[in-house]
Amino acid sequence: MPETKTEIRGLEQAKQLVQQLGQRAAAPIEAMDDIGNWLVTSILRNFEVGGRPAWPDLKPATWARKTTNKILIEQGRLRDSIGYDLENSGRRLIVGAIQQEVPYAAAHQFGFKGLVEQSVPAHTRRAHTRRTRFGVQKVREHQVSAHIRRMNLNLPPRPFMVVQPEDLEEIRAIVTDFLTGSQ
Repeated sequence: MPETKTEIRGLEQAKQLVQQLGQRAAAPIEAMDDIGNWLVTSILRNFEVGGRPAWPDLKPATWARKTTNKILIEQGRLRDSIGYDLENSGRRLIVGAIQQEVPYAAAHQFGFKGLVEQSVPAHTRRAHTRRTRFGVQKVREHQVSAHIRRMNLNLPPRPFMVVQPEDLEEIRAIVTDFLTGSQ
């Protein structure tokens, strides 16, 4: 049987494209940076709209003492802590409450039921009124010594770190654009 040789045209170009693809994939910092920015923006949107899906409502007593009309936003520390970091030359993306220490972030994300102890430093308490079973009483300004405040909490999960379906579509587009050099 005669030997047949076949020449594949464009093979050299295909090899070059594969090499370029490998080089781009080895240093994904641009794409990971874009993905980090996209995810932070999406997570911040969760705070603005009260969760996606919507978070459980607060109890009336909680609404009464809040100074804002948004769940999970009082002073904005949790929301403002959301950021991202790139590690290992851009090969690892970390998104979360990383801008500042927010010890209660996990309790809101996953829910929490149990006893919490909080250290209260010595301070001066301003004059105020207090309701008791005997009626309303006036309390003068007075010194409060340092103590431990104990509270039983029952926080339902209010996941703010949620990747939405449209986020996955955008991440796919970012990666595709990066790998094909369209970025």
